[in-house]
Amino acid sequence: KKGFVINATFVYKRGKVTMNLMKSFKFCIFRLDLVDFGPSLHESIIVMNASPEKTEQEIRSELPLQLREGKMFHITIHCEEAQFKVQINGRFIDKSFPYRYPLE
Repeated sequence: KKGFVINATFVYKRGKVTMNLMKSFKFCIFRLDLVDFGPSLHESIIVMNASPEKTEQEIRSELPLQLREGKMFHITIHCEEAQFKVQINGRFIDKSFPYRYPLE
């Protein structure tokens, strides 16, 4: 629903954290992956897409801050007029994700 805000808190563990917003069973309207390739590759990214069943064009962004192993972190997803906007620990990531499917 537009104007809706989703909050989630996790304990960070190196690797991958995935959050799916489902419209119905097997119909994912937004997928958020936090991917940490480890200190040897020096890259942690956010990958946004719409459906894990049928991969579409991803939108990638850098994490706005460094997450620490074993520490809590907070994700907020804002359902705005035409897009999802994501905050990690209160800081917005630099890209948004346009709606690809109707929310209703």
